[in-house]
Amino acid sequence: MNDDSLSADEAAEFLGVSKATLYSYVSRGMLNSRALSPRSRKRVYHRGELLALKHRASFRKDPEQAASEVIEFGIPILTTAISQITETEHSYRGISSRELSRNFSFEQVAQFLWTGDRQGDQLPSPRAEWLGDIDLKLVNRLDDSLTPIERMQTILPALEHRNLHAYGTRAALLMPSAIELMLYLVYLSTGRKYQGSVSSTLASAWEADPKRLETLLIVVADHELNIATFTARCAASAGATLYQSLIAGLASLQGYRHLFGQVSEAKAFFNEVIATGDPETVIRRYLRRSGNIPGVHNPYRRLYTGPDPRVLTLMDNLADTKHYPLLLETTRLAELASHEHLRIDFALAVSEPVLGLPQDAVLGLIAIGRTAGIIAHVLEQYTSDRVIRPRAKYVGVSV
Repeated sequence: MNDDSLSADEAAEFLGVSKATLYSYVSRGMLNSRALSPRSRKRVYHRGELLALKHRASFRKDPEQAASEVIEFGIPILTTAISQITETEHSYRGISSRELSRNFSFEQVAQFLWTGDRQGDQLPSPRAEWLGDIDLKLVNRLDDSLTPIERMQTILPALEHRNLHAYGTRAALLMPSAIELMLYLVYLSTGRKYQGSVSSTLASAWEADPKRLETLLIVVADHELNIATFTARCAASAGATLYQSLIAGLASLQGYRHLFGQVSEAKAFFNEVIATGDPETVIRRYLRRSGNIPGVHNPYRRLYTGPDPRVLTLMDNLADTKHYPLLLETTRLAELASHEHLRIDFALAVSEPVLGLPQDAVLGLIAIGRTAGIIAHVLEQYTSDRVIRPRAKYVGVSV
């Protein structure tokens, strides 16, 4: 039995109920159980299902406390048709991100996120606007000391003021603008104009395999209400333009507690492993120093009952590379030491040295991929008349 499966006694204790009540939840269809093994009569329960049931019960018993927990991996508070997270799967508009990364280009998936358009089992071809041009005079005036995302945030107001459609909210009207934004971000991340596809442009600049880069772009594109997406949706709900909403989303993306910070920590960890060739010693040093291993302590266990499916896709994406055997040994030891599954931060971080990408290239790649998802959520938010305005519980000094 693994850490994500609990026995009946453990499940009852986790929920704070009797075993009889636990069994009644199963009989009423509120909870699933499965046999411990094909010939065993013992049943086990998924931690993720138990946690979801516990949250639902807490809403009924203590709405204020439950509402405070909603902020971090709690009960869904918004509806979306873009990205779905189940106990074992991660999908975009009903198709797993793994399948999309195998069969379609990043451009096709980005358009699919934005519009939902499909032709049976196929996605429409990339639109002609992907072959559009960008203003090099605008980007070449930017401070070289800024990161690609900071430069993108700098030019967004100028791009907005040049575009008569910037103040629109209909997806069909904003599609050319969305594609133009992607083209600028690709250039700022690589110094190369678009060369037939995003993945081939990155591959040309970084001397890498375009298919492996495409998989990374697609898998990282969206993950429901992540911090960057939620920030952008809040701005969009207030009536901010696509450009201003993207500035907000990109600001959150760069936070040290979101992808950029977490990926940077995990990358430093794995670079030490590569330098020493001794993952066990490096893992011991991190555990002794901070109590955890970068990219392994996993809050997503509240979303997925087992390994993060995105991580499985990205790890497969690194197979047959120079450092892959060392990577497998590192992940084996890290999971053994922590009793946790890997986070996507880890899979993204190790992709840079394993694929031989330039320093911080993976951060540009994350920005490009996640921007497609942020744009999708901004466009979806525009279809709602509701302003995202949660309440705060006052805990200061009384009058």
